[in-house]
Amino acid sequence: MEKRLESPLRAAIDFLERRPYRYAVIGGIAISQYEEQIIERAVRRDLNGFSAWVCSANDLIIQKMYSGRGKDLLDVEALLIAQRGKLDETYIEDWLTQFAEALEKPEILAEYQRMLAESKTKKLD
Repeated sequence: MEKRLESPLRAAIDFLERRPYRYAVIGGIAISQYEEQIIERAVRRDLNGFSAWVCSANDLIIQKMYSGRGKDLLDVEALLIAQRGKLDETYIEDWLTQFAEALEKPEILAEYQRMLAESKTKKLD
């Protein structure tokens, strides 16, 4: 019988508690307000017959902008085009502003804003 979980947050905590590195993830690093929101905003998706919780497109963009790797920035460009009109731009900019300030990396927000403006000029496939 499948165990029913109350929320994505509970599912994530249950998953992490079964891992040998639990202390480093749960005990060593407090779950921040943003991390809690990522989990709470996660959606359940069928991935080739396997049901999994995945983060929203909004949160994926934030994570990839935070990472800043070349591949991640290319992914953000594709997401901005594919998800045009579906994204919560205020939510994304609010979190990127906070990360940019906390990390003293204003380029995170500036690059996102540039990419967003550019994506609005691209033709949808």
